[in-house]
Amino acid sequence: MALPDASGSTPNAEQTLDSALAAAVAAAGRQGALLEDLWHAAFAIEPELASSVDRRSRLLASLERLAASGRLRTWPTRRANFERSSLPPLPLVVRAPATAARERPIRPALPAELRPELAEAGKLDRIRADEVATLVAVNEFLRDFDSARPPVPVRERSLEIFGDEKRLDAVRSQRLYVTGVLSDELLRCFEVHPPFVYLRVSDAPTALVLENHHTYDSACRVLKIDPRDIGVVVYGAGRAFCASVTYLADLDPDVKQAYYFGDLDTAGLSIPASAHMVGEAAGTAPVTPALELYRALLASPHRRPATPVSAAAATGLVAWLPEDLRAGVSELLISGHWVPQEAVGLELMGSIDHWL
Repeated sequence: MALPDASGSTPNAEQTLDSALAAAVAAAGRQGALLEDLWHAAFAIEPELASSVDRRSRLLASLERLAASGRLRTWPTRRANFERSSLPPLPLVVRAPATAARERPIRPALPAELRPELAEAGKLDRIRADEVATLVAVNEFLRDFDSARPPVPVRERSLEIFGDEKRLDAVRSQRLYVTGVLSDELLRCFEVHPPFVYLRVSDAPTALVLENHHTYDSACRVLKIDPRDIGVVVYGAGRAFCASVTYLADLDPDVKQAYYFGDLDTAGLSIPASAHMVGEAAGTAPVTPALELYRALLASPHRRPATPVSAAAATGLVAWLPEDLRAGVSELLISGHWVPQEAVGLELMGSIDHWL
C-alpha cells in the first residue's frame, strides 16, 4: 500500500498531479501554461487540493519534479515572474522544454489488436507514450468487460482499469477524452460530486453559500419566510466547499448563479475564489460575492485582531470582490484585523431587504 508523505499525499497522487501539469504545459504550446491553467488542471484531477493548506507547496513541488526530469523548462528567477499573494511564490508561466530543430519524435506503437471502439486513436497526431499506456489498459478492460454490468463512479472504474483511483481524473481532462477517443459512456462510468447540506427555499435559479453553520442556520430561518430571490441555501463548511462546489450541478431546478458569504479574513476570501476556479473548470455556476451581506459585514464594529497581511497578498485576496469593496477590505487585512461573518446575524439579516 502506498504510504502518504509529510503532506498527506501518496506517490500515486503525486504522479497523477505531475502528469496533469505536464499535459497542461504541453497543450499550451510555445506561449506556455499560465498559473491559472495549472490550477485548473490540478483541480480537475484532485478537487480537494483546492481546500488543502499546502496546495501551493504541492503545486510547486510537482513543477520542480517535472523541471528536474526535463519535462519542463526551468523558469526565470526574476521576482516579476512569480505570483506572490502567498507562500511559496509560484511561477506565472511555465513552458515545455525546447525541441531540437532536427529532432524527430518517435511515435509509440498502438496495441496490435486495438478494439474497434478505440479506432479513432489511430488518427491522433504524434500520440504520446502515456496515451499509449492508457489505451493499452483500456483495451484490456474493454476486451474483458461484460456489457451487462452497470455504470459505476469514475474513481471505482479508474481503480479497476489502472489500479489507481485518481488516474482517470487526469485522463478525463486530457486529449484522449477531449477528442472523443475515450468517454464516460465508453468506460461505463459517471462523475460523482462531493455533496453539501442545503435547504431549498424557492425555485429561483440561485444559491447562497454560507461559510459557517451558525450563519447558515440564521439565513435559513430568514429565507424560509422571505426567499429574497434565493433558491437554495448551502452550508459551505469552510474549505470543503472548494471541492463540493461541483455538487451545484446536481441540484434540480438548475442553479445558474451561486453567491457566497463568509468571514472577512484570508481563508474566508480564498475559499470562494478557489471554489470559483474549481467550478469554472467543471462548468458549474459561477461563485460571486453576496454583495449587500459583505457591505454589512465590512461596516460591522466587531473587528478581531489577526496577523497583518502584506499589501501584495491583500491585493490577491480581494480580487474576488467587486472593486468598490476592495480598498476597505484590503485596509482591514493589512491593519491586522478580520471580521467573523456571525457579525451579520439573524436579526441584522432580517433587516436587509436585498442580500445579493
